[in-house]
Amino acid sequence: MNITGAKIEGSLNLSFSEVNIPLRFSQCYFTQALRLQQTKLRRLDLSGTHIFASEISSVPGEEATPTCIDAREINVIGSVFLNQGFKAVGRVSLIGATIGCDFNCGKGTFSNKTGDALLASEICHAKRRL
Repeated sequence: MNITGAKIEGSLNLSFSEVNIPLRFSQCYFTQALRLQQTKLRRLDLSGTHIFASEISSVPGEEATPTCIDAREINVIGSVFLNQGFKAVGRVSLIGATIGCDFNCGKGTFSNKTGDALLASEICHAKRRL
């Protein structure tokens, strides 16, 4: 799926699903979080896209945190691109992600006034841990 220049209003939730085509949102604008927890993807390309946070609680009962991308334990067969003008205002969580090829954040910006902007512990690259 290739979407360019779109404004996506509301949260896009693809968590716990399998998407069998490359997912590309180029130069898009998300008004709320992109939810990709435990999603299986062929490729994720958000080059030049701006994403703004929604309040998301990672653990039931915990206080919600401003989150742009919740991609905990995502499995991407190919590459992940958060580059070329990508902008995240709020937390991006890739904890426990598996990425098969490149992980490119070149010329991307990450900001979060309330804490860490990029959480990327326990990322695996194919068969090795980053």
